[in-house]
Amino acid sequence: NKPYVEPALAGDNKAFDFNRELFTCYNLLGGDKAMIFKNAYVYDEKQSFIKKALFTHESSIVNKEQHSSCDPTFDLADHWLIPGLCDIHLHGAVGGDFSDADPACVKKILRYEAQEGISNVCAATMTLPEEQIKKIMRIISDYKVSDDEASLAGIYMEGPFIAASKCGAQDPAYIKDPDLNFLKRCNELSGHKIKFVTVAPEIATVCDFVKEASKQMRVCIAHTNCNYEQAAEAFRHGAMQLTHAFNAMPAFLSRSPGPLAAGFDYAAAAELICDGVHLHEATVRSAFKLFGLDQILMISDSMRACGLGDGEYTLGGQKVKVSGPKALLCEGLGNGTIAGSVTSLFSAMRHAVLHMRIPLSDAITAAAVNPRKALGIYPKDGILNQGSEASFTICGKWLDIKAVILRGRIIWGEEFLKEHLVCRNVACS
Repeated sequence: NKPYVEPALAGDNKAFDFNRELFTCYNLLGGDKAMIFKNAYVYDEKQSFIKKALFTHESSIVNKEQHSSCDPTFDLADHWLIPGLCDIHLHGAVGGDFSDADPACVKKILRYEAQEGISNVCAATMTLPEEQIKKIMRIISDYKVSDDEASLAGIYMEGPFIAASKCGAQDPAYIKDPDLNFLKRCNELSGHKIKFVTVAPEIATVCDFVKEASKQMRVCIAHTNCNYEQAAEAFRHGAMQLTHAFNAMPAFLSRSPGPLAAGFDYAAAAELICDGVHLHEATVRSAFKLFGLDQILMISDSMRACGLGDGEYTLGGQKVKVSGPKALLCEGLGNGTIAGSVTSLFSAMRHAVLHMRIPLSDAITAAAVNPRKALGIYPKDGILNQGSEASFTICGKWLDIKAVILRGRIIWGEEFLKEHLVCRNVACS
């Protein structure tokens, strides 16, 4: 939608604050953080749009009675107000990868995600050496999110408990059998931030692993060559989710329905990458009907090339070539395998609406509401209602991003908002 922008003052949150230099009228406010956004179509608690005014104070959405006519008001006629999205499965963006275990990369990724209208993310790991995975856990545990960055809602542990036959862009050299002790140690190092862990159901002893792991986090079926019965057994023991459904797993066939049919039978959630590369548009529409709207989780599965251009990159230590919307492994046995996406969750949601015929309200439910329900942080986040977090994106009719509000702060679109500011009476000062 737009280029990534580094802060004007690196490391200084004031660069993204609603400061006195942005709007002349704000000089009359005496420094408070109250704002009014009127005449927009707002996504509400009924998961539909209603034309109304939205009132914010500091980091929260509040009711009208907590405001005065002196507060800066923005007239957003015919614009959409969409809650900040929640990407539970992404590896990186703008040159950084969470698996780099580098705080500077984490900062870069979270700033980019925030500017893309994504206010919560889960950092996804890869199948890597044990010590590198532990290092990632420590970095995420210690990381402090700044005001201009998306919140870290947890960790998505993708690998190393997967099948070599469906490893995709994961490095098969570091695959290992499900290990509860290793998982427990990683969770402790992360500050108990692991919210999702993946497993291939055909691996021996997997059911005991699933039963115990599911007491602390959501267990997901991923990178697997399992049959229906093996997947069903994993769901019976507590698995709840299909990682990037339809990808890196057997197809849904007439006499061998595989994990997709098992997921349907056991009401599992299905992650969908709606970038136009991983799934055909008819597959996406069918998945919404098969699993049901409440069980669809839109993800990006983005890698470090997201937000950049064509070229050669790496993912999990393996070389990846990016051309247009595709990222493919370019060497070894996995040559030509899709290696994550280069699309942000907001762009994927937009693609689903404009090119896959998914209704806007359904797409937002799948990209903002359902992921937060999976994390247990809804309705504090993900809805534009009194008491919820004031994180939302202002969009035009084609879902082009005009401005981004993150926890009550304007972090993108100052010029747009300046044009739509209804200046209050000077007497109010």
